[in-house]
Amino acid sequence: MTLGFPAMRAGFCFILTLIGMALPVREACSNGAVCLLDSIDIRIKNNLTAEIKVHRAFEITSEAGLRFAQVQIPINNYVEVSDVKGYTQLPGGTRIKLTQQDIGTSSAPAFKGFGDTQVVIFSLRTPVVGSRIYYEYKQVIRSLLYLPRVTRSSSCSTDRLVVNLEWDKKVNVRYTSDGFGEYRGDRNMLFLASYLSELPDEPFSCPDGPYLFISASSFTYNKSRYSSENWSDVGRFFEKLSEQPVEFQEELKALASRLTERALTKQESLSALYRFLADSVSYFALEVGKGDFTPHLCSVILNRRFGDCKDQAILLSSLCRVAGFDAHPALISTMPHPPVNEHQPWPAWFDHVITVVKDESGYMLLDPSDPLGSVEILPPRLRGRTYLVCDGVSGLKTTPGQNNPASTIVWQFSLSQARDQTLGVNFSLRYANDAARAYREFWSDRSADNAIAFLQAQLHYTGWGITSLALSGMEFRNDTLTVGGSFELRLGELGRSQNLAIASPLNTYLLDNIFVDTRAGSYCGANSIRLEETVVVDMAIPGLAVGSQYSDSWHRPGMAFVDEMVIDSERAIFHRKFDFSGESLTAPDYNAFRDFLLSRIDQQYVRLQK
Repeated sequence: MTLGFPAMRAGFCFILTLIGMALPVREACSNGAVCLLDSIDIRIKNNLTAEIKVHRAFEITSEAGLRFAQVQIPINNYVEVSDVKGYTQLPGGTRIKLTQQDIGTSSAPAFKGFGDTQVVIFSLRTPVVGSRIYYEYKQVIRSLLYLPRVTRSSSCSTDRLVVNLEWDKKVNVRYTSDGFGEYRGDRNMLFLASYLSELPDEPFSCPDGPYLFISASSFTYNKSRYSSENWSDVGRFFEKLSEQPVEFQEELKALASRLTERALTKQESLSALYRFLADSVSYFALEVGKGDFTPHLCSVILNRRFGDCKDQAILLSSLCRVAGFDAHPALISTMPHPPVNEHQPWPAWFDHVITVVKDESGYMLLDPSDPLGSVEILPPRLRGRTYLVCDGVSGLKTTPGQNNPASTIVWQFSLSQARDQTLGVNFSLRYANDAARAYREFWSDRSADNAIAFLQAQLHYTGWGITSLALSGMEFRNDTLTVGGSFELRLGELGRSQNLAIASPLNTYLLDNIFVDTRAGSYCGANSIRLEETVVVDMAIPGLAVGSQYSDSWHRPGMAFVDEMVIDSERAIFHRKFDFSGESLTAPDYNAFRDFLLSRIDQQYVRLQK
């Protein structure tokens, strides 16, 4: 049965009473603490400001959890912190209160006009294992753009997460939530979640609720009021922040003219402007105070020759416009979860800014801050993402998705007799799509020594000793890079066993880049990839003994691995192939396949007799 809102508030008070009672100390968890309560009271006022009260309680279960007694609260031009209180409750029940001497503010000075960074810092006194620490503070939010996004703590398990949201009569509040129990009142909502397990601290973790994103139909920023009824309103807001002084237009035109004077086509002109931003205006990511939303003037950016993504996008779109292009900055979200189009319109849902150029064929998306992008290529992290052209009329759009697969790498090695105790190896490496662009610069300037080191790193599980490497050529065409060459393999380094491991750069790549460590949680967020390798061994090599043909495979949803050897026309052909769709893998499947790969490292398929 759904309880009424007043009853739930009474239950909330009872929760606080229970937490204050002496309870047995828990077993240590990996992060050293348990969050007993994470409570946030949010009141949004008619003047479009907000008051937030935060209450948190932790139990220290091991020395690793002592770090939770050190608290840092970021502040800026629009966020103030006050009424900080707290205490430590020792295992015997003694309470040690937080004093004003324990509370301070740390400031980093302004960096070349980017504003200063401030953090309120306090340390709860003398915590030990078995202690409980409690603290609370109040925040005043002067712009609703800085309302908190409420998510579960990733640093420890949480017994109870409680959000009480209230709003005045004239405020139109919207929210998107998942994973909470919800209880509605007249002008308030209560969100409850209980017993949230500890999240493993590992890369490519899967999104995990609960979450609560709050917005309103209007907000104030920099002493102006803005509407956020629809996505066009959001684009209009950033368009206004991006306006440049009229008197600077002539200087921009002169710069654009100099940059494009040798261009023969519009595409060459656009490439020249893009290269100027990518090469001559350094990317500097910093978000503090007004720097979160307000870009700098183009004149300031050109004088400094550095800026954040907003600055680069504003300067590039301004240069493109004076050069005759229909260009605008665009807000984009690089985070896949939760999708922006599931939220109500709000500027704070975006975390990056790019430039969009419109022409008869559609939209060109330009991001000079990303070295993996170009005029022709959208960076991988921006594919399949939601964006908003800031022209005051556009709605949400989605960038083109990934190639399928996003990356392909194919290795081919052919082994034959060169001379006594030496095998000759011809090799070909083929990279496609994202992999081709990533490796193109790497291979374009490779000395023989560096190339040997690179190949040995890819073959390090085999123990091959590579000498006399020669590169025969490199070709980049249609998003495909091909590198060819040869080297010699010293048999004298095989040792007494004279067993020759068959090279598997595919195995090495997987263990070094994807299946790196045992996981506690599922694997998510990776791009699709195809890896394939073929090793051909000439059976005419004196003293060669090859085992029986075999075929093995490993299949899971979204992933397939094949390992086989066939004997064909006096050749032993070893072939491995790995396909991954980029979908999630459960921790048991991930770990089992990693163990399978590790079991193949020392397999010896070929024996050479002295």
